Amino acid sequence: NAEYMGHSECLFFFAVRISLSLVPRMLTMTFLRLSLAFMLLGLSLGRLIGVSVLSRHGTRACNADVLKICPNNWANLRAYDSWGIANGGLTGYGMTEMFEVGSWAHRRYKEEEKFLTSVYDRKRLLLQATRGERTIQSAMLYGQGLHPRGGGVPPGYNQSDRVPIPVVTLRKDMDNLLDVRKARCASKLEEDLAEFDNKVGYKILRANEDLIATISQVCGHDISQYSALI
Repeated sequence: NAEYMGHSECLFFFAVRISLSLVPRMLTMTFLRLSLAFMLLGLSLGRLIGVSVLSRHGTRACNADVLKICPNNWANLRAYDSWGIANGGLTGYGMTEMFEVGSWAHRRYKEEEKFLTSVYDRKRLLLQATRGERTIQSAMLYGQGLHPRGGGVPPGYNQSDRVPIPVVTLRKDMDNLLDVRKARCASKLEEDLAEFDNKVGYKILRANEDLIATISQVCGHDISQYSALI
């Protein structure tokens, strides 16, 4: 079920392995029917005990490196800057995306499952993001969708204001949970990338030279000479 994708929910499941060479066909089918019955019973009696959501940030603007490899894209960078969007920052669409994801989680786990409390509870909800502007913003917007205006705050706070859900973050070189490629696994990632670039990556580039030439023409720069593509 796509609704459960990316989430960890507790289900009862019984799996029976049967050797068809040793068990008569009729008995085999009986065992399979019993297994299915137990599974369906578990689904009906199962209780949600926890949810883990792993999400990428919302749609963002391009990084500053674009000017080096695609100078013809300067008009887009100017537009982002005029809207107050930093290089690599969330766009308005990206903000809306993350808020809508949080709103979906609100409907699913607060209204339908009654799993979340009406007021923010730090014992039941933890939002953690990698150390970056767009990722922290994405987590904040997810939290606002999860606890929308009109609820989720204690007495003494204006119910019509956004709910301030805390977002936990760590230094990039210490984040061994979400940004492990920049922390504990940084050296391993560098080794793997070098191996990929010299073998699989090199073959992909050589097999798509015509496409790279077309992109180079559109961008106004020979990206085949870009160090990250060699």
